[in-house]
Amino acid sequence: VGTAEKIVCVDCDRKTQKELPDVSSSSAGMPCEDVYAAVAECTKEHAGQVAPCREQWDAFKACHENDGKRGGEGK
Repeated sequence: VGTAEKIVCVDCDRKTQKELPDVSSSSAGMPCEDVYAAVAECTKEHAGQVAPCREQWDAFKACHENDGKRGGEGK
């Protein structure tokens, strides 16, 4: 028949989660500031859980990748 695989949630246990940096300290004036603000807001709405915010994190990652290709000049 098959065996059930144990699913591990890496961000479910609050004691293993790291706080997001302050929006102002990590992204203010940077090219991805608005995208990061969406990540921070989503995470706040979900009590610090990042899993429900995958779409926002993907957009943030894409923003940084695109900014890196421009040499960091995309403010």
